[in-house]
Amino acid sequence: SALGTLTAGVAHEMNNPLMGIVNFVNYAQRNVTHEKSKHALERALEEINRLVDIVRGMRTFSHPPQEKLTAVDLPQVLQNALQLMATTLRHRKVEVLSEAEQALPEIAGKGDSLEQVFINLLMNAADAMEGREQKRIEVVMRRQGEREVRVEVRDNGEGMNEELLLRIFDPFYTTKEPGKGTGLGLYICRNIIDGLKGSLECASVEGEGTCFTIILPTFMPE
Repeated sequence: SALGTLTAGVAHEMNNPLMGIVNFVNYAQRNVTHEKSKHALERALEEINRLVDIVRGMRTFSHPPQEKLTAVDLPQVLQNALQLMATTLRHRKVEVLSEAEQALPEIAGKGDSLEQVFINLLMNAADAMEGREQKRIEVVMRRQGEREVRVEVRDNGEGMNEELLLRIFDPFYTTKEPGKGTGLGLYICRNIIDGLKGSLECASVEGEGTCFTIILPTFMPE
């Protein structure tokens, strides 16, 4: 529709300057020593990241035309996401352990979209572990059968009850304080995975942690 096209266009045009602002703020953080200025920059980055999430949500809601799927190296996509999040994870003292089966087949997807999925899931896990003495995320990638790859993203956070589990993929649903989250991250993840003919599910135990499981079809050359 015309509205969808307009929304996709606006989101695309907003994304590039926002990424530029994020880079400049990150640079300023590394070069500022005054504590009050550091704190102000941290708050600014939090708000900018909220805008980035909203723009990503706009792109998802706009339902852009389906792009042709290509062969994607999932371990490499994860490494790209970890590089982008390195400063945030280090600042929040989060340890990430990743393990991929040797000769893991490529999946049919879009690298930038899957990078976004990993970023959202890693950020969600980091939030869930806030207040924990040890914060650890494990990402495990395995072949499942002949034509699928299974990815598990586990954290040792506070876990979720059944009521919350039923709603975590709802758009705009969040348990965070006002101004701390958009409630779009997991909704976007599931939409992306659904678009790749895969699945995204969640299992959680209160007090022990949460595991998100992604199943994706492998790439089959035409």
